[in-house]
Amino acid sequence: MADRRDQRRRQILDAAKRVFADKGFHQASINDIIAAAGIARGTFYLYFPGKDAVFEAVLDEAIRDLRERIVRVDVSPGAPPPREQLEENVARVLDYVFEDRALITLLLAHGIAPDLEVAARVEQFFGHVHEMIESSVRYGLSVGLVRPCDPTLVAAAILG
Repeated sequence: MADRRDQRRRQILDAAKRVFADKGFHQASINDIIAAAGIARGTFYLYFPGKDAVFEAVLDEAIRDLRERIVRVDVSPGAPPPREQLEENVARVLDYVFEDRALITLLLAHGIAPDLEVAARVEQFFGHVHEMIESSVRYGLSVGLVRPCDPTLVAAAILG
């Protein structure tokens, strides 16, 4: 039962992400999302109270997925070389980003949206990503993998 519920939630999130990427947050409607997901209106409301909640869930899931792909570099004896581990981290993050065109469209197109509420939500997403990068740089400094630098500035440069 839980698997079916998870699958249905996934179906709604995937459809919502595509709809938000195609139409933008304000132009997208719950009708658009339920049509794209192929579900009934009541089914949508079993999982989300409204459009805001499903949008937040899309962004929260993206942060969670990114966090799962970033693995702390292991500097213990016998561990793979740190550079190799860093490259694997970067590859996992880039694979995730490039595999999900709808998410990237949503983040890039709506990060500069004139709507302050949507722009603030997307900015919060990028704030979380910045924190993850900065934390990784600080860790790299602490174990001697990164040259002396300003982690905040480096994170901003990496994020672009």
